[in-house]
Amino acid sequence: MDNNKYYPMNSAELLDSILDVYKKSFLKQIAITMIFGIMFTAIIYLVIFAGGITVALSLMSNMPSFSNPMDAFWKLLPSIIVFLIVFVIISIIYQALNTTGNSIITKQTFLNEPTDIGAVLKQSFKKILQASSAGLANLIVMIPLIVIVSIFLYVYIMMIVEITGNNTFPATLTIVVTIALAIVMLIVSIVCSAITMMSMSVAVFENKYFFSALKKSFQLVKPDFFKILGLIAVWSLIVSATSYSISIVFNFAPVFVEMFFPQESAGVFSMIFMSLGSIISMAVSTLLAPLTGIFSTMMYINQRFKHEGLDMELNLNEINAQRLKKQFEESFKAPPTATPYPYGYNPGQRR
Repeated sequence: MDNNKYYPMNSAELLDSILDVYKKSFLKQIAITMIFGIMFTAIIYLVIFAGGITVALSLMSNMPSFSNPMDAFWKLLPSIIVFLIVFVIISIIYQALNTTGNSIITKQTFLNEPTDIGAVLKQSFKKILQASSAGLANLIVMIPLIVIVSIFLYVYIMMIVEITGNNTFPATLTIVVTIALAIVMLIVSIVCSAITMMSMSVAVFENKYFFSALKKSFQLVKPDFFKILGLIAVWSLIVSATSYSISIVFNFAPVFVEMFFPQESAGVFSMIFMSLGSIISMAVSTLLAPLTGIFSTMMYINQRFKHEGLDMELNLNEINAQRLKKQFEESFKAPPTATPYPYGYNPGQRR
């Protein structure tokens, strides 16, 4: 009997377990992702359609009163703000449902529990408030960072435009500054991901809301903060390399087509490769989408193994389950204890 079935995993074991869970639950993960993706796409199209009709009717009814284009803009600004708020809310709910579904399947697969798509859908909708509140808390925490990064990007772009127009700045230094900016933004995004990545799992499996889920997520990350940063960087590199490698092939294909094919047919082949590239990119994105939920859930489970003793609890449950199973099986193998004389009367040997 293996009494240490669950244990805190090192980085290599964790990555192996993520890929193993992905392989075992592949079809179910893709099914959940596609179901919620289709629902989200349909709702967004309905919102855009309703918003377009509202804007068109507003413009038609107020067109004579507009003396310049800015009047129309200010008139439509409330509708634009409402649309953006609705879009953000729908996006948060979609992300919450999708991540919740992936997380539930991941945990059940890792613990070798049976998984039913219908039951997962029901559980995802039951946990929608917890998961959505955690997603909203993540967004609120990111708002100051988003504002600072936006201002910095605006200043940087204006500087590049000014430098390019006056030709007063060395091209090499411009390239170096651009690369440095990209690296800084990448580091910031990895740090933010590390702080917030487990909040959804905390909300789903521990029934925490808003900032309490975010706080618990940070508490789990804090003891191994830099190690988790490295894991996120490695994982992001693996997923990005897998995703973009196929896209790059089809994006560069038209260049080679124009080099080796006649001009009359090169345009047709270029369009075919570009269309195939778009379709394959969408397919690859769908196939890789569950990995985010699997990664964050397995990180959450492993951190609880390390710092909350979840592995010991699961191992004890496993031992008790095996013991009960063994007792149940032995009860059927035991020989019958009945005697011909159940009340203790024995007439003795017959003469």
